[in-house]
Amino acid sequence: MIEHLLRTPIPSLAEDVLWAIGYITDGANEDIDFVMTFQGQELVNKLIQICMSGRTDLETPVTRILGNLVTSTDETTDLVIKSNGLK
Repeated sequence: MIEHLLRTPIPSLAEDVLWAIGYITDGANEDIDFVMTFQGQELVNKLIQICMSGRTDLETPVTRILGNLVTSTDETTDLVIKSNGLK
């Protein structure tokens, strides 16, 4: 569902979806784990894709999400690192 919402032709909707994920992942590790259970690898890949896309309007919420993820469990941090999320 997140992938579908991020492919919207409405730029503000994609930004709102990312900010919502950012706020959810700004909580306890359990909150991040909940988000990551829904195809976490695909979510991280999509976030990195967005970072490299040149969409400056989405860079801040994506950076926040990736920052939240790397402060979580070691497994989540490793997932982001292995996906080149810290470049």
